[in-house]
Amino acid sequence: MADPYFVLKDMPGYVRAQRLVSYDYSKQKKLWLKKAVINTAKSGVFASDRTIKEYNERIWHLKPLELL
Repeated sequence: MADPYFVLKDMPGYVRAQRLVSYDYSKQKKLWLKKAVINTAKSGVFASDRTIKEYNERIWHLKPLELL
């Protein structure tokens, strides 16, 4: 079956990156932890809370739910 959306086009790169991550996780835990913390710290603009807020402002227009 064809891949009209090129979903698998980046598969070789993904596999290479996953191998590196797996190696760091299994053999270099401190390095993996450092990379994980840095990655999390730099992901601010991609936070799911911000994304959901933007969807609501642009698309859904729902009122916020007040929690007790």
